[in-house]
Amino acid sequence: MEGTVPGLDNDAFVAAAEGAKVNCPVSQALTGTTITLTAELA
Repeated sequence: MEGTVPGLDNDAFVAAAEGAKVNCPVSQALTGTTITLTAELA
């Protein structure tokens, strides 16, 4: 995932992306499947 978010540093962006991944209903439905996430500010 790559994004531009005014006022957000890279650490906060990555934390938000990780939170979205953990709380995503699709990710939860695919428990047992390895899902990787790479997030960075553009």
